[in-house]
Amino acid sequence: SWWDQANTTSKLQTEWGVYHLDWDETLPIPKNDYPWPSRNELLQHFEDKANEFGLMPYIRLSTDVKELRVAGIKEQTTYEFTLQNMNDKSGKVKNFMTSGVMLYPGNLSVARRETYKGEDTFGGTIAYGMFDELDYNEIRGKNVAIIGHGAFAVENV
Repeated sequence: SWWDQANTTSKLQTEWGVYHLDWDETLPIPKNDYPWPSRNELLQHFEDKANEFGLMPYIRLSTDVKELRVAGIKEQTTYEFTLQNMNDKSGKVKNFMTSGVMLYPGNLSVARRETYKGEDTFGGTIAYGMFDELDYNEIRGKNVAIIGHGAFAVENV
């Protein structure tokens, strides 16, 4: 969700220590550390640490899982993925075998969109405060209703 749902202006609203990948009592306190980094600073931190720890060769970004086949039972289970790189215009797929699967979609994997009665006749701006969807210049100086709760509602105040 930090990659594609958060606005460019979004800031972490949980203390940095919860997300910081160098957080350990045996490590020195990070320099330039402050409690609420921006979306881009947080994403850069994740990328830097993935590179530092040698994880990037094992990570497939911009990849669509076309199929997952499961074979075997209990400790003998295997998983065969059919993967397609979204940046490869040829449509070529690759197969990948593994003995385990971990899924971490998070609680913001699919945005909840609502249609309220009267939206079709409203005549004003209706936008979601995520995905960098709202042009704040359109609403500057106007009366605005923010409907919702949580991080995206708070950051749009």
